[in-house]
Amino acid sequence: MLFKFFTPIPRFSESNNSTIGNESTIEASPILSTTEGPSEEPSSTPSSSDPPSSNKVFKKGEYLELDPGKRTPILDYHPNDQDEVRRAYLVNGPTRPNMTDYPPRKIGKRNRSFNNSWYKDNDWLEYSIEKEAVFCLPCYLCYNGRSNSAFVIEGFRCWNLKNKLNTHVGELNSNHRNCVKACANLMKKNQSIESSFVKHSTKAEADYLVRVKASLEAVKFLVRGGIAFRAHNEGENSIYKGHFLEFIEALGTNNEKIADAFKSGGGNCKMTSPIIQKELANACAVETVKKIVEEIGDGFFSGLVDESGDCSGKEQMAVVVRFIDDRGFIVERFIGIVHVEDTSAKALKDALETLLSGFGLCISKIRGQGYDGASNMKGQFGGLKTLIQKENPQAYYVHCFAHQLQLALVSMARKHEDVDWFFLEVSRIVNFLRSSNKRQSLLRKKQVAHFANLIEDELVETGTGLNQELSIARAGDTWWGSHFRTLSRLIDLFTPIIEVLEDLKSDRYSKGEPKSLLFVMQTFGFVFMLHLMVEVLSLTNDLSQALQKGDQDIVTAMQLVQVSKKRIQQMRDNGWDAFYEKVVDSCGNLEIDVPDMESRYVKGNKSKRLAPLLTNLNYFKNDCFLHVIDFIMKELGDRFTPENVELLNCVACLNPYSSFQDFDIKSLVRLARFYPNDFENVSDKELSSQLETYIECVKMDDNFSKLKGISDLCRTLVRTKKHKTFGFVYTLLKLALSLPVATASVERVFSGMKYVKNELRNRMANSWLNDCLVAFVEKEVFITVDDLDIIKRFQAMSKRRMHLRLD
Repeated sequence: MLFKFFTPIPRFSESNNSTIGNESTIEASPILSTTEGPSEEPSSTPSSSDPPSSNKVFKKGEYLELDPGKRTPILDYHPNDQDEVRRAYLVNGPTRPNMTDYPPRKIGKRNRSFNNSWYKDNDWLEYSIEKEAVFCLPCYLCYNGRSNSAFVIEGFRCWNLKNKLNTHVGELNSNHRNCVKACANLMKKNQSIESSFVKHSTKAEADYLVRVKASLEAVKFLVRGGIAFRAHNEGENSIYKGHFLEFIEALGTNNEKIADAFKSGGGNCKMTSPIIQKELANACAVETVKKIVEEIGDGFFSGLVDESGDCSGKEQMAVVVRFIDDRGFIVERFIGIVHVEDTSAKALKDALETLLSGFGLCISKIRGQGYDGASNMKGQFGGLKTLIQKENPQAYYVHCFAHQLQLALVSMARKHEDVDWFFLEVSRIVNFLRSSNKRQSLLRKKQVAHFANLIEDELVETGTGLNQELSIARAGDTWWGSHFRTLSRLIDLFTPIIEVLEDLKSDRYSKGEPKSLLFVMQTFGFVFMLHLMVEVLSLTNDLSQALQKGDQDIVTAMQLVQVSKKRIQQMRDNGWDAFYEKVVDSCGNLEIDVPDMESRYVKGNKSKRLAPLLTNLNYFKNDCFLHVIDFIMKELGDRFTPENVELLNCVACLNPYSSFQDFDIKSLVRLARFYPNDFENVSDKELSSQLETYIECVKMDDNFSKLKGISDLCRTLVRTKKHKTFGFVYTLLKLALSLPVATASVERVFSGMKYVKNELRNRMANSWLNDCLVAFVEKEVFITVDDLDIIKRFQAMSKRRMHLRLD
């Protein structure tokens, strides 16, 4: 008798397609792999019974590339290998494809669509995209020659004959029902033939469970903290055997039951080997992402993607999904990191598709894309966003707002001659001070003395957290807020820096550079540009911080941009006098000469004969103050112009601010037409009628009177349970909130990656890095995962010495 089964295998890249009858090969999805290649420490060689890994290649007849939910019989098994069938079925489980994701012309003949509602009454149905037919999974697994061949061999295609399904099920003792019972028994490990031959005492099984739980506790503790598992020497005579083994010993010291269990476990049954550690970590990661996918459900989501190199020189692509949960809150979750050898748009798209399909997510459910400004991401002809929009036109792209803001500031610095000179001098100052530990130590001493004098003269406030030790960090073009932080520190430490440079003038090794920097810093032009840039960047820094919040919606983001533009315009119109007085007061405190504003402006040491015919006032006010502000206003206007103005204007009509003053039914109906799949069978009249009822209802409800944005509106609809009454409005709100604002969540993942994979752990394999990073970044979800679910997945990964009774 032969056993056959269906299993959902993640979709792989086109270059790795494999079909029955050819010799091509594919690789398994990294997130589902359980054994590793090179790790940060040496490990033993895996046995032949180890589960599939990202390094293993499956050959002809073993696995077949499938889309999510598309099923095809792919492998014959002998009864002696029934555990392999059971294990694959337990790990992957039956999933029901959403037939609306596939065009009706691809499903059946004569354009007859397979009714997705049939799955609700007949959970044994499995759809095969290869044969465009459905099969009976229990009869296919336990085929005995008596089952209806239409549901086992040829496949059922008579979509209009639903009564045939009931006929196949039959009475209580029908062959189908017997096959269902046989499959249920097949899934019970304790009834397998192998379990019958290998019997263990109750105490041995109890000790085994104790060891598994103790090892799991150690793994959970280490992955949550991003801590290394192994040590260079884990022998019996080692002083410190590594965090994992030391944690196990610490548990045994305080719990005799755990200590006795590990003493009784011999050989490979101690559950402490590197392979066991990695399998447990993989089970933790998969169950964590499974929780996230359950949060998404059948809803849509947006994808945030960015790439960065790790400490070992590998290019890594991190993927974050943004969606609306059941409470109406905006949620951004990290689901995985993938090593990409090629950073072309095609390679990134294939890696993204493989990762998403591995968890049952498909590109057709994406409603928004959020990337940085790299050409391989946002390119109009061959970028990642273009490739995805070819498959799913509803996946609208939004350039990361925080990146746009930073790029606007960098562009302004490069175009304006005086600003460019100023930042070059600031870079010289920072590099000179940070290039020597001696100079940094001297700066700290001068800083302490300076603040002591200010406190003694009562020029600064004192209290908890005030007047802390400061340091100057280098600014970077892609480091959000770094320019503002560096310049603010430069103002606070201006006097200590001057004193440090004065002391270093006598240093025979660097006396020339301190003298040059002193000359630059003690000029009115440098102080003027320092205060000007701090004033301008302070107005945009609040915007930058707000854009990096994970729960920020695109309507509020656009409003923040407009507010920042308005504040900068007010500074241009009415801020000169107050700004000039501040600069003059600062120069007076620093004993820097202020030039006569009515005299002729001379730049540096140039001859007056060659100097332009303008006064100092004209130069510093018009060529510097007003010109810089005009530059930044132009850049903000150019970079924050939406790619699709009509879409964002329609989204703005949902804003509840000022008693829904922006509400417009025609615009919201137009917004629904941007998403035809989500409003496929909804007429304009039906949608307009619900919108009219909705606006009258919420205006009369006090719960909606003081809302500040569409995110508050969405949460209030759910809290008042009006989202069930106004389903179309709630869908529009979720679509609007799903549009990404910034890739700050992805940047935080890369910050965590530097903590997990550091210089001492630079040999981590790709899947091992992913497993550790998922649990480390998504601690909030990871702590809600049930230990029983993790142990079940761990037990199903490969053959174990004992079968735990976990049901």
